[in-house]
Amino acid sequence: MEERKLVRSQHGSRAQRYEHRMAEAYSITAQQQAALAVQLLRGPQTASEILSRTERLAKFADVEDLRHCLDRLIQRDAPLAVRIPKGPGQREDRYMHLLCGPVDVDAIAAQHGADAGGSSGGAMADRIAALEARVEALEEVIRQLGG
Repeated sequence: MEERKLVRSQHGSRAQRYEHRMAEAYSITAQQQAALAVQLLRGPQTASEILSRTERLAKFADVEDLRHCLDRLIQRDAPLAVRIPKGPGQREDRYMHLLCGPVDVDAIAAQHGADAGGSSGGAMADRIAALEARVEALEEVIRQLGG
């Protein structure tokens, strides 16, 4: 990280310390740094999720202020974030950082659509079908015991 100028080592009397230099290295504001930090920690998120998770790191007037901040990260010559269009079962677009390189937007949208119970949630449908079959079998046993 020192080679990429993201941190600077500070030698103290007791322990070696590091100073964060990300804002200077990427020429970003404290608000942009906060938005990227929560995306690094939690992955793709909606603007509302990012807003609530950055409240202790940086202040935004409202969700539109945050969206403007994210749009500036997206519109850079070398984008630092990307907007992921809402998928099936989702109400909002999501945002993802690009600090680790390009991301497959379609795969992320499909994954989050499946997590939200979208049409591609095959594993969930299989579990529901298995549970329904078990309930039917138990109901049949109860009928036989009662009659």
